[in-house]
Amino acid sequence: MLFSGKITNSFLVYLDRHGVDSEKVIELTDLPTEFLREPSCWIPAQDVEKFIAAMDREFGAHFNDNLAKLVGHECHELRSWGVLDSVIKMMQKPQDLFLQPQRFLSYFVSPAPPVGSLVRKNESVSFELPISNQEFPCVTEFLRAALEVLPCYLGRSAAQVEWTQTKINISWS
Repeated sequence: MLFSGKITNSFLVYLDRHGVDSEKVIELTDLPTEFLREPSCWIPAQDVEKFIAAMDREFGAHFNDNLAKLVGHECHELRSWGVLDSVIKMMQKPQDLFLQPQRFLSYFVSPAPPVGSLVRKNESVSFELPISNQEFPCVTEFLRAALEVLPCYLGRSAAQVEWTQTKINISWS
């Protein structure tokens, strides 16, 4: 399984904006910088998880919160996802963003994970995903937080997202 460079680039842009020396960040990994900063590249899942965990250990205390959550919650302002940032802004309403979760997740996970037990309601969606928040706690926390702020791209309030093991519940109003 691979995770998108959109994830690592988001962390790098966030830390850059908060005055963290990027050389210190790059020293935390053996991955080439050009991969970490390229939203369209794909990186082995375990490498991305290790990179985020190392960044959280190194810089998390500086921000007094979980770094993955902080970065995910600022994605709509970071402009770190390349073309996807513009695509999301073209959506009309939160339902457009959430009712096809497999489509959104395919921008961040390759191969695109199968979505199971999909239940759609007027202002919520729930589904199962073969990516556990136990196996990839940093990446899933980032994705959970990023899913919460998707409506902010449209000038709306954040959604509420729960990710428990492999089950994701998203609600918006």
